[in-house]
Amino acid sequence: MYYILTPKDDYFHHLLVSVEELLLEEGVVAHWLPQVKEFHAKYGSPLYTYEVREPFATFAHCDLWINNIMLQNKNGNPSKVKFVDFQLYNYKSPVLDVLNILMTSVQTEVLEAEFDNLIKYYHSELIFKLRQLGVDTDPFSYQHFEKELKIDTPKACVWLLTFIPFVVFGEKNKEPERAEEMDFSRKEVRDKFNKNISHTAKRRLNFMIKTFGEKGWLDSFI
Repeated sequence: MYYILTPKDDYFHHLLVSVEELLLEEGVVAHWLPQVKEFHAKYGSPLYTYEVREPFATFAHCDLWINNIMLQNKNGNPSKVKFVDFQLYNYKSPVLDVLNILMTSVQTEVLEAEFDNLIKYYHSELIFKLRQLGVDTDPFSYQHFEKELKIDTPKACVWLLTFIPFVVFGEKNKEPERAEEMDFSRKEVRDKFNKNISHTAKRRLNFMIKTFGEKGWLDSFI
């Protein structure tokens, strides 16, 4: 059992509130906003503990995105890959890393066209590697993996709701002139951020919530 996330009165909480307000304004995913608020309240609580479940539990990076991956090319093709920045690694579900890399590091156009195929490709590669190791793959069927997605997607979503607009699509190399400019407990700061957020970031957030919601992956609060 591991503690995750942070207390409601901290900076992370107010970032989530800002994104919830943005989603409400957009209206595209308003249908799922009550669920978003519900798992924000649950998984954002300092009393929530992450329960590890077999057989899918594994070594998880927990911050896997394009900036933490190094590729070595040979003859124009990737030949080696290395993951870096293991500050948040833990023993958790692979769903956290799979959804994080897809939602942060794949172009929205590709996600919109191929999201289901990318999920299935990951699972097929998982089964292939397990068979190479002589592991019984029956407990890792796609049906079981879908259940794993349903359980852990809300937890991944809490992280992604802030990581996508503030880090992936956030302004780079710009320091606030005053500390008050980053005080997201203030409504005027949140309103200014939501007004200036890029169309690309909004599109990604809307795609994520809509896709997760339509698949029923936002219905589980375990």
